[in-house]
Amino acid sequence: MDGLFKLAKTLFGIDIEPADGLAPVWNKDVRFYCVKDSSGSPIAYFYFDPYSRPSEKREGAWMDEVVSRSRVMSRNGTTPRLPIAHMVCNQTPPFGDKPSLMTFREVETVFHEFGHALQHMLTKQDEGLVAGIRGIEWDAVELPSQFMENWCYHRDTLMSIAKHYETGESLPEEVYLKLLAARTFRAGSLSLRQLRFASVDLELHTKYIPDGSESVFDVDQRVSRKTQVI
Repeated sequence: MDGLFKLAKTLFGIDIEPADGLAPVWNKDVRFYCVKDSSGSPIAYFYFDPYSRPSEKREGAWMDEVVSRSRVMSRNGTTPRLPIAHMVCNQTPPFGDKPSLMTFREVETVFHEFGHALQHMLTKQDEGLVAGIRGIEWDAVELPSQFMENWCYHRDTLMSIAKHYETGESLPEEVYLKLLAARTFRAGSLSLRQLRFASVDLELHTKYIPDGSESVFDVDQRVSRKTQVI
């Protein structure tokens, strides 16, 4: 997290500081942070709920707003209400004397969700209905998150955080090169998967006739024969 916050300062000129105790939390592992601009003034806040809790939390990872930036909802009528985000992940929790030893995919996921959070928190739009992540076109909604993901493969960024938790030894160069090489593993298969989703969607919205000769499943299978290797 320190490496991620350092990167955010380099890219956006912001400082992120712990603000635990400033707001109530729903679990002891949840952290609360304040985002400040270059002058030291708060511009946003966010919750981070990092660890897996299968009994009460669904799988996956997500970011969403708590409140958006808004002048209408301002308490004093002059300075806008500041945006608050929440980031929820399912990282490997600490166990015994060991800290949360995150996989590369878990690191990538944190960077991804933080990209969404930054879009919400760094907005300067005072109209709440279109501030932050509100009103973003669906085909552009993943842009800031995938932009932040890219930094996981940036050598200086990754090497600054990928260190052995006991010895402090940096990630071996050969492992870093393997990560780079594996980045596009089965990229073609993933592209075909997206083409299948899009094609089925377009077919159902343009040509599908309810109670016609084809069921939804039939359409899916017909498209799959064109878009899937298996």
